[in-house]
Amino acid sequence: MELDRILGYELSYAGGSFVTLDSFGKLRYGSEKLSVSAGGDIINSPGTFGFDDEGTKEGNYLLIDKGLLVNAISSRAMISEANQKAGFELFKNSGGCARSTAFYRAPIDRMSNINILPGNDGNLNDIISSTEDGIIVDTPLSWSIGSNREHFHFACEIAWEVKNGKKTRMLRNPSYQGHTLDFYNKVSAVGDSSTWEVWQVDNCGKGEPGGETPKDKVIVFTYELVVNKVTPTDEDAISEEEYEELTDEQKKEYVLIEGKYYQVEPLKGAGFTL
Repeated sequence: MELDRILGYELSYAGGSFVTLDSFGKLRYGSEKLSVSAGGDIINSPGTFGFDDEGTKEGNYLLIDKGLLVNAISSRAMISEANQKAGFELFKNSGGCARSTAFYRAPIDRMSNINILPGNDGNLNDIISSTEDGIIVDTPLSWSIGSNREHFHFACEIAWEVKNGKKTRMLRNPSYQGHTLDFYNKVSAVGDSSTWEVWQVDNCGKGEPGGETPKDKVIVFTYELVVNKVTPTDEDAISEEEYEELTDEQKKEYVLIEGKYYQVEPLKGAGFTL
């Protein structure tokens, strides 16, 4: 549902999306029971951040409205590109989802609070009582998705079989799989507000490279000593008195190392190391 992925970004990292720009306002993503929102009005949620890293105020909007795909997780940069490719204003406003993991990483479209909205089918017991044959799965253990999100496979720790409206025997190591559109178009019941809970995921499978720089690392410039010896000695250094006699421009060529001043210059073509 991220617009950058729909536009073809992130393909080499975690795949693309079967959704295209032509899908919005037309694609029947799920049954009329399914409505999905994005937004930031949930207190103390990791998906609530006030303003994104493009300065857009986080708001609430629908991604799926009664089964119909209507919007995407987006940013100013991506809606500008999408509208240009579509040839008309397909998206009016940014979704406020440009988020960066650190000051040295570019912001990209990342999830805010993405939720299936509560339905009108009662609590879990009500749904069980209306189910003839099914399973209740709990505690996800692993997941796998298609390269374009067109299908999926999830494994869980525990499940209970439902027969004729009754919760019966316990099942071990259950799994379920399906095709995305088939699965969501078969949604027949959604629990009411009493069943709604906030769950968080503490990582995001986006943004190359995937590894984070340790917090105790800093950006440092690499220099090369340009004195007579590769390893400077006391003979290569000048005293503080000699240093003070230099002009301001000359002082820029020296660096203080363990109480002594050595002449240095940046490596040609050198940038920075982490």
